[in-house]
Formats: sequence, C-alpha cells, structure tokens
Amino acid sequence: MAEVTAASVPATPFTAILNFRDVGKTVNQLSGSSILQEGRLYRSARPDRAAVNDQATLTTTYGIRTIIDLRSKSEHLAQAQSPTPDPSYLSIPGINYQLISLNGSAFERALVRKLSWSGIARLLYHISTSNRPAAIRTLTTTVMAPQGLTALALTTLSASHAELLAIFTLLSQPAS
Repeated sequence: MAEVTAASVPATPFTAILNFRDVGKTVNQLSGSSILQEGRLYRSARPDRAAVNDQATLTTTYGIRTIIDLRSKSEHLAQAQSPTPDPSYLSIPGINYQLISLNGSAFERALVRKLSWSGIARLLYHISTSNRPAAIRTLTTTVMAPQGLTALALTTLSASHAELLAIFTLLSQPAS
C-alpha cells in the first residue's frame, strides 16, 4: 500500500462522511511536535452514511481495513430510529467492523455513583418506566454537564479499562 501523504489526499475527501481527519496529523499540529505517525489512524462521524464512492475512498486512498465504532447503545438506538438508517458500511468489502462502546456499562456505573440519592431515585423511576431518554437526561444534567469535558474524559479513562484494552489490542494487530 502506498503511503498516505497530505499531497495525496483531497481537501474534502468524502461526499457523505462528516468530520473525517487524520488523528496523527491533528495531534502533531496541536502539540507542535511529531508524537504520532500520520496516515495510520483516522476518525470520523457516521461512516454508516458513506456513499459508494466514499466506501471506495476509505479502502483505496486511505487503506482502511478496520472501523471501530465507539458509539454508545443510546447512539445506536437513535441511529436505528433515524429516517435513513443505513448499516451498509458493515459490509464494505475489505473492512472489518468492530463495535466497542467506549462509554459503556462501566462508564455508566461511574456516572451513577456520582448521583445524589434523589438523582438515583429519578434515574430508577425513568428506567422502570422504560423512559431511556429521560434517564439519560438525568445523568446529563446532574452529573455530566456540571463535570465538564475534561472531567468526563478522566472518568472515561478511569472507568473504561476493558474497552480501552479492547481498542488498543485491536489497533495493535497487523491486520487492522
């Protein structure tokens, strides 16, 4: 496979994949030094909306062999209820698809531990009435928003050991 360079990649490489970028390039630019190898790890939003030509670009231009979907169960439920759910990217020839919910059950438990007793009561009420959106709002408004992004990132790192291990194990495999 040819090495991916800035000159070989168009400024807007996709018609339907949003927020696609080279993680190594972004980290190196932000840090002002060469910390990560560029052209090896990419991130994007919603590869399930990839057009046919986008799917070809993923495999040929970027040499992508694995997609790791880090979205939560709630995000997948919302996608399934969208007017245009499209799981076709799960079958892009040559791409291995892995679902690893980075903010999965361990992260959720860590958030619940930060609730007050009244917050736990509200959460249990919403769960018992099958009102998942309201349960998520309870966690969002009483724990997540007050913490801020940095504290949430630290909570993710401290709570999601198994998920992080699965991600790095997968990334360390030559076939990925």
